[in-house]
Amino acid sequence: MPMEIFITGIASLVLAFFVLAISGILIYRHRIRQLTRVFLDQRDIRFVEDITLTSFTYQELKIASSNFTDVIGKGAFGTVFRGVMANGRRVIAIKRLERVKS
Repeated sequence: MPMEIFITGIASLVLAFFVLAISGILIYRHRIRQLTRVFLDQRDIRFVEDITLTSFTYQELKIASSNFTDVIGKGAFGTVFRGVMANGRRVIAIKRLERVKS
């Protein structure tokens, strides 16, 4: 009787490990397919805008935030303001640094 319980337990453990491994492989393959689909469809310029960094001058940020009037919150080193990009469709957050530690 104890030997049958032991064998059943080992068989259940092996089966559970096998199901877990197969599930992991299927999830990994699904995510790779999704990423490939996203990177192959780079014709959308908004996607490129979302993943690239853009530098702005202080004057451009001042205009975008309406002279830093709409306060969203305060952070460790400055205040965060609400702004709108030039096209008027994208709302952004602008953090103006007040103290910079060297």
